[in-house]
Amino acid sequence: RIPGAEGRLWRSYRWGRTVEVFVLDGRSERRPSTRTSPQCQYISPEQMAWLKAGLAPSPAGFKVLMNSVPMGNFPQTFNLGDVLLDPEDRWQGYKPQQDELLTFIETTPVRGVVFLSGDFHLACTGRVSPDGLGSQTLEVLAGPGAQFPNPLHYLLRGPQFDFGTSTFNYVALHCDPASRQMRVAYHNEEGNIFHEQTFVLP
Repeated sequence: RIPGAEGRLWRSYRWGRTVEVFVLDGRSERRPSTRTSPQCQYISPEQMAWLKAGLAPSPAGFKVLMNSVPMGNFPQTFNLGDVLLDPEDRWQGYKPQQDELLTFIETTPVRGVVFLSGDFHLACTGRVSPDGLGSQTLEVLAGPGAQFPNPLHYLLRGPQFDFGTSTFNYVALHCDPASRQMRVAYHNEEGNIFHEQTFVLP
């Protein structure tokens, strides 16, 4: 529990000057009825203000923004409107707020940001957007775990995406603040690494 904030899910955890993890709540605060409004709400204004206030002064070399669903702009095929891929369920369906957060990260600027997400029943690494705002910001997706795999990982290609798979997996992030390198290692259900990449975060 957070003293004075019972019921609040968003919070952060910091490991020295290496990593700070910001756990976001994009489930209980989003309002699908506002999606077509300039004041659309994926997260509450209070959560957005808290996130900005935490990101800007954080001394951690890496800031991991943990989402239940992706931040990224995925190919149009992913906007099928079903339960799994419905844009009302993720940041891409709330573009003004998505742009607000990405603009803050890029113009403040905040160094070492990576989005860590799931829910698509596939794993991938890539940039939030193919060009423009978010095109330099890394997102890592994990999954599937025990769910059915998503075959659309074949559509995740360069230059936006580096890798995609529907192999059952979990992911580990290895952060080195001295070199600003983050190694992303995907482990299969036996615990063996089947894919890894190293990124230098600006």
